[in-house]
Amino acid sequence: MGKTTGRVTLPGESNFLEESKDLLKRWGADAIRDSDGTKLDEGIKSLDAKIYTTYFVARGHNEFAQQHMEECQQIYLMSPYTLADKEEITIAFAAEYFDQQVTPDYDHDPKEWWEVIDRTTQEVVDVKDWDINTKDHTLTIHHAKKFHEYTVSFLS
Repeated sequence: MGKTTGRVTLPGESNFLEESKDLLKRWGADAIRDSDGTKLDEGIKSLDAKIYTTYFVARGHNEFAQQHMEECQQIYLMSPYTLADKEEITIAFAAEYFDQQVTPDYDHDPKEWWEVIDRTTQEVVDVKDWDINTKDHTLTIHHAKKFHEYTVSFLS
């Protein structure tokens, strides 16, 4: 049976042209994709292979992502546990996350998609009992129970 090519995509890297040529030949690959957003060498683009690009925000696609936030991947994150020392507490829910990588999602209604939990009782806090300050990424719980711990699960 003769050697065929196709249905194999190699991850590409910059400064990896000779190795990519060798792997295309040895593996019978028909495509190369950039490896998680790294730039491919111009020489790789001239090979007899399909070229794919991976959308990866952390490596060079930030401008596109900022212009099209509706296309970004959404994830749920959780604030650290916060102990209530009075009946109204404010939680800086995003404080432990690097703000250049994570942006709280206010486009989707937080009262519908976020969750505040009394971790002492494991009860979900009613949405009427908390408010968000979108400018400083804080959430204030009204009628908190003293010495109970609370978390905020937020969409980002």
